[in-house]
Amino acid sequence: MGRARKPLETQVGNLTVGKQEQRKFEQQLAAGKPITGLKPPKTLINAEARKLWKWAVGLLKDMPLVGEIDALNIEGMCNAFALYRAATDKIKKDGITEEGVDFGQEIIAVMNAQKKYAEEFRAFARLCGFTVDSRLKLAATKAKDIDNDIEDLFGDI
Repeated sequence: MGRARKPLETQVGNLTVGKQEQRKFEQQLAAGKPITGLKPPKTLINAEARKLWKWAVGLLKDMPLVGEIDALNIEGMCNAFALYRAATDKIKKDGITEEGVDFGQEIIAVMNAQKKYAEEFRAFARLCGFTVDSRLKLAATKAKDIDNDIEDLFGDI
């Protein structure tokens, strides 16, 4: 199995014009239908998940590779976050903050759930492009484009 494909914008190697056009076409096919205007699915578990959905879709609508096909990952991210917050609120409400206390089985279960949902959220966020690493890659691409535009305007000063 080969390496994971990178978006054209993050490619470092030299690609021929033909290869670049082929990759652009492939990326358009991969994205599918745009995410713009996509309504929150009924399977989101609460208002907090719906709020995160609207925020996430608003941010992702301008990303060229994100489309309707990514809706399940966004949904998973939103539900995992809402469940993480619910577990955190329960821990906070019950006042479970001191170390060394002999926790009951219920509190241990809630703490394990909190940890599990935090991990799920991070995994879905990574898939959706909400990690620092993915944002830095996008920023590097934008910076390179700006540098190329300036060079096109003024030459190699």
